[in-house]
Amino acid sequence: VQFFTDNNGWASMEKRFSRSNSGRCARMLKNKQERSGPTENDTRRTTLGIYLRRFNLDELPQLFNVLNGEMSLVGPRPERPVLIEEFKSKIPNYMLRHKVKAGITGWAQINGWRGNTSLEKRIEHDLYYIERWSVWLDLKILLLTVFKGFVDPNAY
Repeated sequence: VQFFTDNNGWASMEKRFSRSNSGRCARMLKNKQERSGPTENDTRRTTLGIYLRRFNLDELPQLFNVLNGEMSLVGPRPERPVLIEEFKSKIPNYMLRHKVKAGITGWAQINGWRGNTSLEKRIEHDLYYIERWSVWLDLKILLLTVFKGFVDPNAY
């Protein structure tokens, strides 16, 4: 759970939705002020939030989505519906990402394409994963997540 505060120090949260492979929307709580996501010098970041985000501990609540069958441990990261509409016409093969369940970790994330990085590279890595999926690739991604996915310099 990523937690920011507004100028008065009070939490400002709203419901947001991200689309899964089945077309269903998953509910998430997000910061009302978060329009494009956190940045490195975001004044809303707290010390606890920086620690949780840096070590990916903010992703742990998504394990409930995995247990409910809405997500997978490994797969492309979910995206907000408004961005899906924008990207599907701009980026070739973008919609292939929605043929598999969204995941907590993925090939793009363990290769450093997370946060404020190239969207094209993230999608390229997601498509690589989809085209070459195997149990062994999932195990490799999970293992690499343990060693290099928990600390990410692109996580703000």
